[in-house]
Amino acid sequence: MFCIAHELNDITGEGTNKLIKNGAHLVTKLEDITSKFEFIKCKEVAEEKTYKIPEEYTNIYKCIEENINTTNEIVKKLKINIQDANYALTMLELNNFIYKFKGKFYISQR
Repeated sequence: MFCIAHELNDITGEGTNKLIKNGAHLVTKLEDITSKFEFIKCKEVAEEKTYKIPEEYTNIYKCIEENINTTNEIVKKLKINIQDANYALTMLELNNFIYKFKGKFYISQR
């Protein structure tokens, strides 16, 4: 079973956090899933290309890699306005650096 961690103070995340605590695989990037299955190979994963994150988005990308993966968490951590965060997240997603999971969480694709 694979799960994405949820905010600790949000009651809607109790189920997924409990699953992780009881042994479910924590997912923070695409490779966390594909590495468990030999037959699943994404083109980017199989080729192992290096992609340079544009400098203006590196702070947001680092947040996602550190499991700070919702827009609100990123805005609070970086002390930026939500419009700038949404713009950067959209650009990262359009360029396949991140993936928006279930419309709420972002995970790294590299």
